[in-house]
Amino acid sequence: MPSRIEAVTTCVNYSDYLRHTIPFTLREIDHLTVVTTPDDKATAEVCRNAKGERAKVKIVTTDKFSQGGGRFNKGAALNVGFNAMKREGWVLHLDADVILPYWFGPSLDKINLNPEVMYGAMRCNICSWHFYKTWLTGGCHPLKGILSGDSKENGRSVMGFFQLFHPSASALRGQPPSQWYSEKYRYANTSDTDFSKKWKRQEVLPLAVVHLGPNDCTNWGGRKSPKFG
Repeated sequence: MPSRIEAVTTCVNYSDYLRHTIPFTLREIDHLTVVTTPDDKATAEVCRNAKGERAKVKIVTTDKFSQGGGRFNKGAALNVGFNAMKREGWVLHLDADVILPYWFGPSLDKINLNPEVMYGAMRCNICSWHFYKTWLTGGCHPLKGILSGDSKENGRSVMGFFQLFHPSASALRGQPPSQWYSEKYRYANTSDTDFSKKWKRQEVLPLAVVHLGPNDCTNWGGRKSPKFG
């Protein structure tokens, strides 16, 4: 497994999703930083109650989600999270509604990760609560780490639901963590692709994550979808 994996996620009015994804995340990584707003008490409660075998959760609050008059300035909030992390190994930017597969860490052992590459992942969508409960009980094939085949897709921007990178990469050289992401976008879209394009090499790992909820832009400007569960 890579020396250390620190994950960061943004979560505003998304505690119903985070409640289900955070146990999977804490099982697979070393530390999780959750960036939310000062008044999102539900997210803070989920973080305080979360337990992992080795991983710990750090809650970071900020008002930057509304920077520039936006409803969800994800880039500005992520920069607060990046700055609050130790950044002693690999950094994983993960959406709050994404589940990491079983054996995520051991799966990475089989891949010679290059610090100069930005890595993404494949994604399976579970849009409904009913389908999610079926998946949990084994009614459909669970994702268990590495998949067969070569899924490298150089030239394609790695999207923000899963971005694995090393802070020592030349793409970030001379840039403080508080400025890694663009803050000019008022919503969740585009800043992630701008960030990944800093890397000359981008690859999609041969593993898949599970995405819960709407598979469209419904919540890019703040939470609009019905409660999950």
